[in-house]
Amino acid sequence: MSRFKIKIIYYSAGSVRKSVPIKRYIDKGFTSNYQVSIGVNVYVKEVEYKTEDIATLSFWDIGEQEKFKFLRKSLLKGTYGAILEFDLSKISTFEEVKTILAEARKITSKKVPFILIGNADLGRSIDREEIHSYVVEEGGIYLESSDKTEENLNKALTELTREIIDTFVLSN
Repeated sequence: MSRFKIKIIYYSAGSVRKSVPIKRYIDKGFTSNYQVSIGVNVYVKEVEYKTEDIATLSFWDIGEQEKFKFLRKSLLKGTYGAILEFDLSKISTFEEVKTILAEARKITSKKVPFILIGNADLGRSIDREEIHSYVVEEGGIYLESSDKTEENLNKALTELTREIIDTFVLSN
């Protein structure tokens, strides 16, 4: 049996209801209560990514507000993966998560694997082809979600965990 500890940043751009997908993944239930982050919240969950192989994922939910930007560099250190959520109805949120991924890769000096989540609760104005091109070019996993459903999140997180372990742990 193998055991790994993995730090994954979670960043939700602009008006997207922060932490709902991760909290639902950890707690296995939707909550309509929403609390503002104070810079970072950390959630931990063990995942069986292969039969009898366990990874302890720590999700670092980093604040998107400008007043927390000064913390970002130190919070991104030690990151092995990222979950980036944006609002499909606002191009500015898509640009924001692209900036965070570039920043994480620069700070960690590695090609951080990621899941990009397009939140569809407020509709869609961003072209699917633009999103698809970005994800293919950057080597990520893309899924669309809603605050009230878990559509594909479990599968994507298991895949991300395997990729992180294969890339950073087993290759060394």
